Amino acid sequence: MVLLLALAGCGDGGPSRLTTYPVEGRLLINGQPAADAQIAFHSQGRSLGVFPVANTAADGSFRLTTYTHGDGAPVGDYVVTVFWLNTSVPFDPCGDMTIHDRLSGFYMDPAAKRITATVAPGPNTITLQATVASKGWSTPRRHN
Repeated sequence: MVLLLALAGCGDGGPSRLTTYPVEGRLLINGQPAADAQIAFHSQGRSLGVFPVANTAADGSFRLTTYTHGDGAPVGDYVVTVFWLNTSVPFDPCGDMTIHDRLSGFYMDPAAKRITATVAPGPNTITLQATVASKGWSTPRRHN
């Protein structure tokens, strides 16, 4: 989450602060909710100077943050990146991050434009869908 908050931007919220609109939604991987995934919205076509971000809850739900917790995102078209930490691999912050991603880095590159979303004025509800080829990979089981 610290990484995501750093990407969310900083500053005093002065005159250059963009208007944000509430954005909530769910992240589904192979149709199942993805808990504890990190998502970032990257503006398409123009640089906003900020990256709206969120962590997903146990049910895959999220609320985007740009300046303050849950404030949403500026209007526009976005490419969405996803990093879903694989806790079964010992974490090495200096190593290749794709080995730490349950999605093998497939959704980490904004240039690939694998997931897109649009934020409109007013409240927004977005369902993000990602798929992963089987190759022995499966979503972690939720413990109730």
